Amino acid sequence: MTTAKKPKPKDEPQGKLLDTPEPPRIPAIQNGRIAVHFVRFVADRSKDRNRVVFLDFSMELEDAHAGHLPREIEDAWKYLKRGSVKSINPDGIGSQNLAVSLAPEGAPDLSVVAAVPKATVSRIVKKGEGKERRITRLQIRFLTSYTKDVEHLCANAYDETVWLKIKASQRSFGEEEEED
Repeated sequence: MTTAKKPKPKDEPQGKLLDTPEPPRIPAIQNGRIAVHFVRFVADRSKDRNRVVFLDFSMELEDAHAGHLPREIEDAWKYLKRGSVKSINPDGIGSQNLAVSLAPEGAPDLSVVAAVPKATVSRIVKKGEGKERRITRLQIRFLTSYTKDVEHLCANAYDETVWLKIKASQRSFGEEEEED
């Protein structure tokens, strides 16, 4: 008894692989808070030996950010859109009330008065997430006192997405808070 061989199927074209869905984009603004990447923190001492910390944040600027950033940064952003410059470092940004949250809703995890020693608005080409994209990026550095609350937030949230609310402060960084 002989077994019949099955005829070989003709070369059938291979089906298309399924596209991997892109993860949902985090909205730039939720509940009046800005989604930012907490890049790093650097602990230091001031001239009079007080403990301070630099908090570095980075974000891709979108139209939704208008009205949520200090005026000097928004002016630099508008100038960057019109001009041929690639990077601007706005000056004269006053002290800011900074509220940092780990989630977009609920009470802030940290509220401090912070100085803004450096901010940079730049146009870059973002690579590494599929195709190249031209974006406008804001890198901003805040300076504030290094308290236990700040230390706790830094230890738990650096290199993560956090939520900021930034408002101009009536107080300068370094002024003592009045006790009730």
